[in-house]
Amino acid sequence: MPQCVVGNLRQSSFMEIWQESELLGKLRSREFLEEACGSCKYKLVCGGCRARSLGYFNNFTAPDPGCIYNQKAWADLCSSDSFDLEDQKTSEPNMKPTIKSTKVRLKRSI
Repeated sequence: MPQCVVGNLRQSSFMEIWQESELLGKLRSREFLEEACGSCKYKLVCGGCRARSLGYFNNFTAPDPGCIYNQKAWADLCSSDSFDLEDQKTSEPNMKPTIKSTKVRLKRSI
């Protein structure tokens, strides 16, 4: 996952970073959303989860694969080589899938 740097609080105020950061501007704007999120009738009140888009697709403007209105992105993700649960089977309780590298790994939740 890429590092998202929006500014340096030692050099600029929070307000300056908030107003002048290109990345934060794109995150606030809905005009850069791609595919289903970009054309969704709820995009102005929702916009999808940008962190999930970044985590799954390495692109914060990509569609949110967790949205019920965006089943295509989830299906595409599940059919890709980067989503492989077959070699991660476990009988232990409290295990949740997480993305690590290009494979889904299981991580114990506390």
